[in-house]
Amino acid sequence: MVAVVIVSSDDLIQRMGNLTGWSAAVFVTTSAFAFASVISIFAVWSSPVEGVRPGVRRFSLIVSVALLIATAYLAYYGIIGLRTWA
Repeated sequence: MVAVVIVSSDDLIQRMGNLTGWSAAVFVTTSAFAFASVISIFAVWSSPVEGVRPGVRRFSLIVSVALLIATAYLAYYGIIGLRTWA
């Protein structure tokens, strides 16, 4: 998302104020981040216990929880699913 905003900064108001590829990319990337964060916690819980080392499992769980916290934080402030054209 940050890269899209930086690249489109030449004419930011025009590109983000209307439904363009740039503003749609911001919407899609923030939504994809939230979706991937939720999927990551399901991947941790559904992985077989005997196939993954305990340290790797703990690290994956910690990272997934951190991603969910970041998603909740960004959703609270309206960044997830940001529609700049609305």
